[in-house]
Amino acid sequence: MSLIKIIFDWFYYPRQSYHKTNEQRRKGISDEEIFSRLEKAVTKKKLYLKHEVNIKELASEVGTNRTYISRALKSKEFSFSRYINSFRIQYAIEVMGKDENKALSIAEIAEKCGFSSDRAMNHYLRKTVGVTASVFRKRL
Repeated sequence: MSLIKIIFDWFYYPRQSYHKTNEQRRKGISDEEIFSRLEKAVTKKKLYLKHEVNIKELASEVGTNRTYISRALKSKEFSFSRYINSFRIQYAIEVMGKDENKALSIAEIAEKCGFSSDRAMNHYLRKTVGVTASVFRKRL
């Protein structure tokens, strides 16, 4: 066996088997299935309430990697932050609608809903509903 053949085999075959393994893992799990698993994990465990939730953590919860999570989100026209913030906005609307939360400030509601600040919550609420949190709250 020649030295060139040994070097070629050493470089070529591990990469080839690695790619086959990834393709095999990818087959059978559609973006739709990954998205469904993601949605179940996020809603069941309320992961969106964590301030510092990240895509790697979600991938771990779903049992896949961040690339597949990104691909599944992209298939539904979501970015990671837009996806998480959509849950946070829904929850913020629920919180603001409850009578027992009337005494909470907008900043407290934002923190309770997983936003990093009331400004961030206002930004996403305005994009979703068209008004800021204080205006939305007055209309309730």
